[in-house]
Amino acid sequence: MFIDISNLKKSYTSGVVKTEVLKGIEMKLKEGEIGVILGPSGSRKSTLMNIIGGIDRGDSGSVSVDGVEISDLNNCWNF
Repeated sequence: MFIDISNLKKSYTSGVVKTEVLKGIEMKLKEGEIGVILGPSGSRKSTLMNIIGGIDRGDSGSVSVDGVEISDLNNCWNF
């Protein structure tokens, strides 16, 4: 299994204020490698994991697992 994240961006809008929370994330994790997502509380680690897991979607960029683009999966695959 491998994970490939390219230029992943995510923002939230509250009223007229748009807050960019993921700003062009890049990561490649090959089979057998161990990766760590580390940061203080509120640094959007869970947001990133939810996108990798298919629970949420990024605004732009790509996330693929084993060569399959997460955003291409049908919602029936999401839990």
